[in-house]
Amino acid sequence: MSLSGNKLLLPPDFTGNVDISGSNNELIVKSRKQPLKLNICIFGNDNIVEIGEDVVCLGTEIFVGTADSACNRSRVTIGTGTTMDKGCTIRTMEDGSRISVGSDVMCSERVHIWATDSHAILDEFGTLKNAGREIVVGDHVWVGMDAKIGKNTKIGKGCIVGWGSVVTQGSYPDGSLLAGNPASVKKQGVVWARERPNQLLNVERK
Repeated sequence: MSLSGNKLLLPPDFTGNVDISGSNNELIVKSRKQPLKLNICIFGNDNIVEIGEDVVCLGTEIFVGTADSACNRSRVTIGTGTTMDKGCTIRTMEDGSRISVGSDVMCSERVHIWATDSHAILDEFGTLKNAGREIVVGDHVWVGMDAKIGKNTKIGKGCIVGWGSVVTQGSYPDGSLLAGNPASVKKQGVVWARERPNQLLNVERK
């Protein structure tokens, strides 16, 4: 681990684990909410990881690169007020890739957001066919337990990703219910709230 030559802006009471191998990386943690259980590993140069204000993590791992394959010029951001339950992972391994998780996103247990397949797929001419470029999760998205979000995916704001779904590359419109493996749009115009069903006393029940 080498923290020298890197920029770390952490709250005074930050207790997460940070492991950085490389230089000119930036780790910015603005949230002072607890719990903020984070394991952040960066292998490479010129990467940025930014955690917004009021983010809550019950056990989240963020990986940029690996010990055997450095990643450079990548960016991972988590927006204001987002919550991530136990066992969530965010991973990027390819130069210049980006993962953006918006504000007020709610990730249930064991959500995996990977902007890479981890290993290469080539065509007969030796051209890489599965490059991982970005993942964008819009604001106020609810990602259900055990869901997986893969590379080159854009999920619009207000969406719901169903339990155990696998969302693969493509763009999904705002306010959509996504479900299945591979996930597809099952319904549009959905609205969700963080309150428990029994806390909503003045709504119609069907």
